[in-house]
Amino acid sequence: MSTPAKQPARGRPKDPEKREAIFAAARKLFREKGYANTSMQEIADVAGVSKLTLYSHFEDKDDLFRMALEHLGNAIRFDKDLQSLVDQHDAHTALFEVAKFVVSTLTSYDSLCSQRMVLAEIRHFPHISRAYIFAGLDGFLVRLEDCIRAIEIKHRPTYKFDNPRRSSIFFYGLLKGDFHPRFLYDANPPSTEYVEEYLKDCVTFFLDAHKQAS
Repeated sequence: MSTPAKQPARGRPKDPEKREAIFAAARKLFREKGYANTSMQEIADVAGVSKLTLYSHFEDKDDLFRMALEHLGNAIRFDKDLQSLVDQHDAHTALFEVAKFVVSTLTSYDSLCSQRMVLAEIRHFPHISRAYIFAGLDGFLVRLEDCIRAIEIKHRPTYKFDNPRRSSIFFYGLLKGDFHPRFLYDANPPSTEYVEEYLKDCVTFFLDAHKQAS
């Protein structure tokens, strides 16, 4: 006779407002003090919750850091429907809008602070860099690949992407150019006008490289 499967215990529902406060406190402290110098007690104090509440949401500081990165990624995620964007515009305009989103996200204040913190902690805490890549870069590449596939479908046979994943990696690399490090290290970052002109050139270069011979 088989034993019925045990139903998982249901805990108390998590308070979304407290969770938001914890994320905000964690990002603030990680940004200002770094990962190593931030304690869970400090995060609880800044968030205005008890340490017991904090641990009811997150297993430990590693778990909180990883979830905070994912939360930041979701908060700045490109929520416009890519299929509609491609349907409504020519390939160059659609890809230019995506390019602007990627670069504005990479160079936003929160994103730059996170990148700097990861770089500062990578020697002692390599797992946080892996969490950052998973929460940030991998998500970007999926979105870029979706857009590239949609462009190919709409504009057949004008453009051909033999390996959309590889093409998304190439395009991401083009977009960062020389100005992403300038923003990252606060070393003479370029003007908005310069960045937009550069991105237009990137899109033209990228699409021309994938244009089918007529």
